[in-house]
Amino acid sequence: MDLLTEMDMKASKGNFEYFFTKVLGFEMAPFHREWLERVQSTQRTVTICSRDHGKSVFFHSWCIYQLCFQEPPYEIIYISSNQKQTMVHMKDIDRMFSTIPALKKFKPKQGWAVGRMELTNGNRIVERSVGSQIRGLHPDEIIIDDPMKEFSMTAIQRVSDWFWGDMIPTLHHTSSLRMIGTPFTYTDIFAELEENTEYDVKRYPAINQAGEALWPSRWDIDSLDRRRREIGSAKFTREYLCIPISSNTMLFGKEHVDKSKDRTSSLQYYGNNEAFKYYIGYDPSMSINGDYTVMIVLEVDEELNKKVVHMVREKNMDFRSHITRITDLCQRFSPEIVMIETNTFAKSFAMELRDISDFPVKEFTMSRKKKEEIILNLQMNFENNKILLPYQKDEDKKVSNVIVQELEAFGIGNSGRIEGLGAHDDTVIALALANYATKTFTDTFIEIEDAGIFATSGPTLNLGGGIFGINY
Repeated sequence: MDLLTEMDMKASKGNFEYFFTKVLGFEMAPFHREWLERVQSTQRTVTICSRDHGKSVFFHSWCIYQLCFQEPPYEIIYISSNQKQTMVHMKDIDRMFSTIPALKKFKPKQGWAVGRMELTNGNRIVERSVGSQIRGLHPDEIIIDDPMKEFSMTAIQRVSDWFWGDMIPTLHHTSSLRMIGTPFTYTDIFAELEENTEYDVKRYPAINQAGEALWPSRWDIDSLDRRRREIGSAKFTREYLCIPISSNTMLFGKEHVDKSKDRTSSLQYYGNNEAFKYYIGYDPSMSINGDYTVMIVLEVDEELNKKVVHMVREKNMDFRSHITRITDLCQRFSPEIVMIETNTFAKSFAMELRDISDFPVKEFTMSRKKKEEIILNLQMNFENNKILLPYQKDEDKKVSNVIVQELEAFGIGNSGRIEGLGAHDDTVIALALANYATKTFTDTFIEIEDAGIFATSGPTLNLGGGIFGINY
C-alpha cells in the first residue's frame, strides 16, 4: 500500500463519507448523507427508495467500511430474496476488495469464498437468502436488500413469516438491522415495519411532493418522465415513487382503457354544435409547484357517447390566465355546462365568469363522497365503452397518454379511499367533472353521497410520493 492510499485509509477511519467518495469513488448525494446519519444513530433502519438511486451501492460500501474498521470479530450477514440475487451483491463486494488498492490488503490469498468472505483482520461477511437457515449465526449486523421478488400474497406472507419467525430471533438486541428495498403492496413487510415504532422507516421517492428530483445529477425530471412513459404509470408509481400499486387495486382496468383509444379521431380546436353538445370539466390550481390546472372538453352525441376533444393542462397560472383560458374554450366550443371544482379559492373564478359572461358555469364542491361518486361513474362509462380518447396523431396520443397514465394510477388505497396513487390526478378529476356535467335524466349515475361506500374508521397510510407531468 503506497503512502497516499495509507493516508486515505487513515482519513476514512470514523469518516464514512470520505471513504465512500475518496476511496471507493462514489458520489454521495444529500439523501445518502441522511442514510448515513440514520445508520449511525439507529439500530433498526428501513430505507424505502426508488429504483436505481444507489441503495445497494451505498450498503455494499457500508458493509466494506464496517468490515475494515470495526474491531474484530465483527460479522455481517447479507440477505436478499434468493441465493442468486444475494450472490450478485456478494460478487460486487468481492470485486471492490479485489480491485480497489486500499482494500486489497484485507483479502487473504487463501480461504476466501464469495459467499463467505473472511478478511485478514478477522471480520467476515456471509450470504443468506430469504427463507434460508440462519440459526447458529451471531451477526453484529444484518443487511436485507430487496427481500421480495414474487408478486403474490403467498410470497409476501412467506417473507413476513420468515422475518419475524426465523430472522429476528437470531438478532441480538445489541445488533443492527438494515433493510432496503421497494414495497410491493400495502400489506408486505415494509408496510408492517412502518407500523412498528421500533423501526426507523423512511421513504425516498424519485420525485418529491414539490416536483423535485431526488437525485437530479443521475435522474432529472425529464429522464424520469421518459422512464414513466416507457414502463407505464402503474409500474413507475411502484418502482420509482415507492407507492404500491397492483392490478387488483386499480379502478380503471387496462382492457377498458385500451378500448377507449380511438385511432380514427383527433383533437379539435372548435366545436361542431349542430351535431354535438360539449361539456367542460375544470380542475383549477394556483399552486406554484403543485398540481396542474386542467380543463377537458367532452363531445357528446345523441346516444351519450363521449369523446375527449380538447385539453388544457398547465402549471403556474395566475387568476387572469385562468379566466382567459376558460373564456377562450367557452367561445370556441359553446358548452352546455362548465363544471368547475370550487373548493377554496376557485369560487372566485366562478363568480368572475358569471360577472363578465353568460357562460353556463356550475360549481362542484368536492367532498370525499362526491369524489367517489364522480370517479365511480367515470369508471362505469369506461367499462361501458362510452368514453373515447383521441389516438390518431402523435399530438393526440401525447395528450391521451397523460390521461391514461393517471387513470392507471387511480385505485383504492389501504384505507379504502378512492384516490390517485400516482403523482397527479388532475386530468382524471377534470375528466370526471366533464362526465358528471353530462348527467341527464336518461343517463344513469350512481348516487353514493349517503351510501357509505368505502367508509372506514382505520388510519390513513402516509404513502409518500412525488410529482411528474408534461405541460400543455
